[in-house]
Amino acid sequence: YIMNNTFVVFDVETTGLIPDKNEITEIGAVKIVKGEITESFQTLCKPHQSISAEITKLTGIDDELVANEHAPEEVIGDFLLFSENSIMVGYNVNFDYQFIQITAQKIDKKFNNEFRDCMGDAKAKLFLPNYKLGTVVDHLGVSLNNAHRALHDATATAEAFLKLSLL
Repeated sequence: YIMNNTFVVFDVETTGLIPDKNEITEIGAVKIVKGEITESFQTLCKPHQSISAEITKLTGIDDELVANEHAPEEVIGDFLLFSENSIMVGYNVNFDYQFIQITAQKIDKKFNNEFRDCMGDAKAKLFLPNYKLGTVVDHLGVSLNNAHRALHDATATAEAFLKLSLL
């Protein structure tokens, strides 16, 4: 399955937890082809709303960092192209996928990709006290530096996804 499909493992950082109210501040992704990470995608986005101190504390992303970036709906098309003909993988993927879909709809685009949840794979194959990304990657021996930054989370998720596929 891993060797015969192309996967895009992605993560988004956002201004909050409500997909139809909050916005994307960062998209990070890596592409897996024949079981190997082959390329990456990363972009910051300038949301139409201010980034709260709470979100900045969690992600390190603030209004100043994204001041010269494009709005989420201006970069979502690039992510759609990067993800074309790939199975989308995320950690608790429904959260991230909702933000991607809502942003794409703003420019009359839609992601029709199949998607998989790495957290679901972890729950099915591992017995852990919790299934937070940090707990799972620690258990699998995957490093996660700069947690809550999209590309770092996506890369750690991709490595966990590959390791879980071998269990």
